[in-house]
Amino acid sequence: MLKLLKHDLLQTYKKYLLMFGVSLVFFVLTPLLTWFEVLIASNENANVVGSILGTLLIIILIFAAFALFMIVSVLVVIYGYSYVHNTLFKKQGYLSFTLPYKTWQLVMSKILIIVFWTVCYSIVVSIGAAIMYGEYLLVFSRYINIEELKTIFQALVELFDIMIDAMNASGSTATVVTSGILIGLNSIVSLPVGIIIFLLSEAIVNSSILKSKRKVTPILPFILITYGISFISQILLSVCMATSNSIIVPLVIELIINLAVVIGGYELTIYLLEYNLELV
Repeated sequence: MLKLLKHDLLQTYKKYLLMFGVSLVFFVLTPLLTWFEVLIASNENANVVGSILGTLLIIILIFAAFALFMIVSVLVVIYGYSYVHNTLFKKQGYLSFTLPYKTWQLVMSKILIIVFWTVCYSIVVSIGAAIMYGEYLLVFSRYINIEELKTIFQALVELFDIMIDAMNASGSTATVVTSGILIGLNSIVSLPVGIIIFLLSEAIVNSSILKSKRKVTPILPFILITYGISFISQILLSVCMATSNSIIVPLVIELIINLAVVIGGYELTIYLLEYNLELV
């Protein structure tokens, strides 16, 4: 299992690191481009036409950088799903299934590697956002009123203290803590939901169930399954909210649904791969 994870990591890390690097460049360059735009606009001695053209150019560059960041964010998802598709359901899949590993190990390796890179990208974006925020503070520090920032910060601290006191007074601290734990669990459990639904969709399309419809794209069952789960979730949550005022119950329902999707989707995928898989 560890060898499988190592192999998948070595096969994917170069492209992921490249995409991560491009994302960080966006976060670093955007504040600097904004600063240049402010300098050009505030330069009284600059030629009017040149100032306008320079400002427009920098604005275009900022939008281009943002568009590139959005494209990279989409590519992070597409590349992961493409890697799973090629290594399990295309010609390379023949080689994968001849390896001395069980089907569940092959599938679990793919799920873990996609979840790993997804978490890594989230960390990269968080670091990039912090860098961007720090750059904006440094670049525009002379335009910022420090006293006003202190006042706003103190007001936020006082508001937080009032909320804590209100929770303690009403005895709802346990409810808030439980809700926080459930939200955290839901965040963790929901991480592999997308890739598991994708794997299940691929397994359905490439199984003998659709033997006479081999040209069906996995996107179709992916959309149907996703909307089906969403529809059922909305019904259950609506009924729950109509019959209960507790904020914990909907979170529990959501956790149960996510667990059912992850476990049920995974087991059904393994079954289809072991008994009904027909690679093209």
